[in-house]
Amino acid sequence: MLPNSYTLIDDLSETADTELRPISSIRKKPSSSKVEVVALGKPHTKPSFDTFDLVAVFSSLACLVISVCVVAPSVGLSWRLRFEGQIVVIGLLMSIMGLCLRRIAPTLLLILEARWGSRLQSYDAILRNTAVLSQTSLLWRGIILFFVILPLALSAAYKKFTNGLSSIAMPSEPPGLYGAKAPLSDFNNLTTNSIHLMMDATLPFMRASSDDTILPPSKGLFPKAYGYNTLLLNTTSAAMLDIPMPDYIESIRQQLAPNSSESWTVSASVNATVTRYNTSGKSYIDDDVLWEGGFGAVGHGLVAYQLFNGYTLGFLLGQVSKSEGTYCFLGTYKEITGTDWLTTTRDPHDDDSVAFRSAALMFNTRRERCKGTWQITNSNITLIGGYCTGVPTTQDILDDQPFAMDAMPVLVHILERYAGVRKESPWLLPTFVVSVANMYWARMVYIKSQLPTYSREISQEIYYNATDETIVSTRSTLNAHWLLYVVLALQPFLAIVMFLSATLFFSTPIDKGFGIVAILAGIDRESLDLLHGASLSGELRKPVRLDIAISQDEVDDQAQAKRRIVYTLGRERHSGVPLERGKKYD
Repeated sequence: MLPNSYTLIDDLSETADTELRPISSIRKKPSSSKVEVVALGKPHTKPSFDTFDLVAVFSSLACLVISVCVVAPSVGLSWRLRFEGQIVVIGLLMSIMGLCLRRIAPTLLLILEARWGSRLQSYDAILRNTAVLSQTSLLWRGIILFFVILPLALSAAYKKFTNGLSSIAMPSEPPGLYGAKAPLSDFNNLTTNSIHLMMDATLPFMRASSDDTILPPSKGLFPKAYGYNTLLLNTTSAAMLDIPMPDYIESIRQQLAPNSSESWTVSASVNATVTRYNTSGKSYIDDDVLWEGGFGAVGHGLVAYQLFNGYTLGFLLGQVSKSEGTYCFLGTYKEITGTDWLTTTRDPHDDDSVAFRSAALMFNTRRERCKGTWQITNSNITLIGGYCTGVPTTQDILDDQPFAMDAMPVLVHILERYAGVRKESPWLLPTFVVSVANMYWARMVYIKSQLPTYSREISQEIYYNATDETIVSTRSTLNAHWLLYVVLALQPFLAIVMFLSATLFFSTPIDKGFGIVAILAGIDRESLDLLHGASLSGELRKPVRLDIAISQDEVDDQAQAKRRIVYTLGRERHSGVPLERGKKYD
């Protein structure tokens, strides 16, 4: 209702504007006839559902499907987008889902208020989407606040699902190059010798076996990988695998995003240096002819190195066979009084030789075919699994036997722990086989790296294309936890539930057009006096009911009822007739 000093003027022409003018100015104009008012409202038939609401529901569902495809690792889209791309796309999709929910939610909220509350202030709060209007019930404040906070909370929640991984298979044609090499780019570095190589490759295993309270892997957990090429096959055998060549590793790293946690998992059949503890070695050692024939045949004979803990480490090399590889003897025995800290002898009857014979363990080493799986990142290469087939390859590469003066200092530092205090350690045999395999591998890599041309021309044992190579690229993505799918599905779920609920309450005289125009069009003018004084503030001293009812007026010239929705302020609930399908209402 307009204030007393103004009235509505409409000249009823097609181009005229409706305007407010002071009543005093109007009264000065003489009027010979009553002005006829033309109704501008459009009678309307309430549809079973709003088309745009249905479009919003399907749009929300479409966004949900796309978001699931963006998150699910099995689809592959997550791998292509990476984490950074995922959060951008998911953020956009969740914003669209939020808009769809905002389109659908007010209709149901208005219907619920009309059926069980019907307060003017509640309608106002729902339409204006604010929880701070005066005289609004706590229930509606909470509901409106929930729908305001919901999209903000969800947009923050999905970003918490970090540390996810997505993988995809990569082409492996042509296959990469592998060989007896260490993951170092420059073998001319003076520190890169067999001692350095042996220590570097053994360190991860030494770290894992340093404490007897941590037992070796159980039977079902073998083989166990350590570092970049050490594979503990079981407690009595180990392998040092050939690895991807440095140039190949570098080419892989060029395809990884800089400063990221991306990785490639590369699997291939390769050659390996395999050492096994010979459980029948006792018969060889007890055979005087075989035992004594081994002294002086290779190297310095027996090399004995004091451990300075009352024990001495003895080492005796064996000969190389073209078919079976090579062997050696290694063991710790009680220190011989009066001997030097480093002793070499070719005499099998020497005091050190006799003492060593009673403690020696026999190990066989040869080249075999194995399967390895590596994880390559921007900064590291790690062997994560593998196994050996037991099929031997060419043994010529083992012709260069370990040089005792290089190997013994490293062996001393690795094995001295197992003389005396840790003599009964479950890690003793695993450590011995890993050390022996590492010793042969390190010497082989060092010697072959000194050749003038380290290329394809050397040998298929040293530099070769892998067989059965598979490559899987892994990138950091959102963690596809089931709770993330709940976060993504919450808004579409609410949209569907609210859309269906609104259709069930069809008889309630609330439609998408409900608002200030609808209320003014159907308001009972006599009830407007309740709102006197609120024309500027929009605030009332107490909650005011807005009764919504359907009236039927008889129309003489058409002999049919004219239906109209009437809004009455301050009246208690009026039990009127329900809204009917297919009928127009003024």
